[in-house]
Amino acid sequence: VYKRQVQVLMQACGKVKFTQRRNAMLIRFFYDTGLRMSECVNIKMGDIDWRSRTVRVISNGSKERVVPFGRKTRKTLWEYLKDREKYRNHSPMYADCLWIGRDGYPLTNKSVQEVFKKLKAKTGLPIHAHKLRHSFGLSFIDAGGDRGYLQRILGHEDISTTDVYVNPTAE
Repeated sequence: VYKRQVQVLMQACGKVKFTQRRNAMLIRFFYDTGLRMSECVNIKMGDIDWRSRTVRVISNGSKERVVPFGRKTRKTLWEYLKDREKYRNHSPMYADCLWIGRDGYPLTNKSVQEVFKKLKAKTGLPIHAHKLRHSFGLSFIDAGGDRGYLQRILGHEDISTTDVYVNPTAE
């Protein structure tokens, strides 16, 4: 999935309904951060640092890392949060979850996979969180990013794992 395809996916989400705007934001967020699905769906509001444009995530093995995101993502994420406020569940158990459905309950891996499945059917593009993770890695390196820094962003123990992400034929 390349930058133009990401734009096609985001446009295919639509802009009228809350869930459409949320889905477009999800695509942008996955592509701009390279997060794993479980990391993304588990983000809490307190994990976001607006000033530094970073998100704190808990990855495999309960390891914590800080992942940057861009200015445009910050802007559109802020717009999503205004929308989100109308739908959020005020229960203390769910109020802090970043990604929610219209019912106010947090998105799950399965619900995000459903979003991707519908987008794939609508656009014909191969879409899933891991493909966006690989696309992030390729885009990062294509833009002149450092492999070691990419390794830290992706949360890889070994640089050889990161090398798989920056090989365009890997997926």
